[in-house]
Amino acid sequence: MCIRDSLSRDWDPASGSQYQVLDALVRDALHKLRARGVHPVVRGYFWQQGEADAKDAASAGAYGHRLENFIVRTRQQLAALQATTEAAQIRFVLGQVLPSAPSGSRAHRTYPYRKSVRAAQLAVQNRLQNTVTVPTDQSFATHSSDSDGYRDDDDAHFNEAGLAKLGASMAEAYLRVDAKQKNPAPAAQGPPARSQDDSLRVITYNTYYVFGKHEQIEAGSRWLAQQRPDVVALQELTNTTNERLREIAAGWNHQHTVLLKEQGFSVGLTSREPIQVIEKWQDGMHHGCLHAFTAGTHIFVVHLSPFRWQVRAIEAEHILARVRPLLQQQLQVLVLGDCNAHSSTDLPLLQAQPDLLAKLRGSDQKHSHIENLRAGNYDFSVMQTFYEAGLADAALPFLQQARDLRWASPTGYWGPNRDAAPSNGERIDYVLASSQLANRANGAFVCRQGIVNQVSDHYPVVVDFRRKAAR
Repeated sequence: MCIRDSLSRDWDPASGSQYQVLDALVRDALHKLRARGVHPVVRGYFWQQGEADAKDAASAGAYGHRLENFIVRTRQQLAALQATTEAAQIRFVLGQVLPSAPSGSRAHRTYPYRKSVRAAQLAVQNRLQNTVTVPTDQSFATHSSDSDGYRDDDDAHFNEAGLAKLGASMAEAYLRVDAKQKNPAPAAQGPPARSQDDSLRVITYNTYYVFGKHEQIEAGSRWLAQQRPDVVALQELTNTTNERLREIAAGWNHQHTVLLKEQGFSVGLTSREPIQVIEKWQDGMHHGCLHAFTAGTHIFVVHLSPFRWQVRAIEAEHILARVRPLLQQQLQVLVLGDCNAHSSTDLPLLQAQPDLLAKLRGSDQKHSHIENLRAGNYDFSVMQTFYEAGLADAALPFLQQARDLRWASPTGYWGPNRDAAPSNGERIDYVLASSQLANRANGAFVCRQGIVNQVSDHYPVVVDFRRKAAR
């Protein structure tokens, strides 16, 4: 794509000249091939664009919305030409633009809103199915690294080596998305068998006052032991001691534990490997936050406010103030826990159960200290803040568009039959990962069957990662 072409102008599906050219090329190619008796199926697009939008604040600020609109419209138009293809099934692989812009460089001066565009390119993969973004950094070479007399001051366009690496990375990303689409996560309560030598299994679990008010500790521990996790993030460890957490975690063979606090609603972390505590803080947080390092990963265990979206927004910024510098250093990061916040990726499923919105509206109106909705509707801004910072919803690509497979709350705990998962619910528990780590996710599920309906009012969320990038 041409560096001068803007998503706000040239690629606007409604009137953009470049978009019209693309649409005409696709239509003409399909028509000519069909006329020759060939019936191709376009499976996806590779998209590399955004430099021009990084030049001014308005274009950069609207880039995420326009990119999403571009992908949706392009899919719709292509699906209309291919009766056998559903729009959402058309793959989109994006590459981040402007891989490096050191202070004082031409790219730094020319594209002052580079970070906004790159963040939007990462965030879109959390909002649209079958969409993946290839993160780029200084290892993707541009012409300025050649010093061969050809465009030596060009630190925006990739050189031959940079293009080769980008192409290989895009191909790998496409095949990964394609494989997930052709082999979606099974309805069974667990991903395929894994090798623990090269796999990192992460579980986040709101335990409801320490596994059903301490009454289901044995059952909860037994379930966790069966999963053989490497890292477990726990919420609602209410009035628990460090010693008690160590005793409980021994039930799933974790010798390393850390607890945020021993009074009130606490969060905790357990691991197979030693844990280094980086920070514990409660200022500006409803329940507090734990930052630790284990399994080669910076892990933040969170439990955001259950009462007000405005408080959650402030909490998210406190967390991201610690997360962003780690992401800039290309370090592995996980934010795990109960965010008490909805994601726009779940909107179609939320709209399919109007009773939930009515219930939340009634709660907001009845209680003066509660405002979980924003102007009477779902608030997606908290999760969007995490996405735009560069964190990916690691479980999402593996969770099918079905409430009985995706919702993590409530469980059967409150029902007449604690063995049965309710049909309605919501997803407020997340495994958020730095982009490089998220791209190594190879399985995820929300366990909704069996004993977990008796242990807590939240289901555990499980994500498997490859510890090392595939070669």
